[in-house]
Amino acid sequence: MIFFLRSLANDLHERSIGLILSGMGSDGSNGLRDIKERNGIVMVQDPASAKFDSMPRNAINSVLVDIVAPANELPARLIQFIKHIPVIVSVVDLEIKDKSALEKIIILLRTYTGNDFSLYKKKYGVSTHRKTYGRPQN
Repeated sequence: MIFFLRSLANDLHERSIGLILSGMGSDGSNGLRDIKERNGIVMVQDPASAKFDSMPRNAINSVLVDIVAPANELPARLIQFIKHIPVIVSVVDLEIKDKSALEKIIILLRTYTGNDFSLYKKKYGVSTHRKTYGRPQN
């Protein structure tokens, strides 16, 4: 279970959702920690409603759990929880829409390096596109 939850966290980051239901042991706790470190959601069955409560109890004691509820209530609680998560739209995504490939590269460079190449050579009247010139005729 640790490998599955860790892989889920690594692949989906903040979109990962870990769920611990009735069971024995603590093998899910480390995987849940990975999910929380990547801002994912962690849900645990309420130990009072679990046939075997050691796995839910270990999960609750080892990681900050977002939702604790009886198993039959978890789907509805997850839907309610997700409704309150703000949607973050990247500025890069907004700027890149409807731009040429070169403009997209310039935006990405500015976003990730802080260097602004948008005016590169434009102030000299030369575009960033390659120009070809013929040989002068003698």
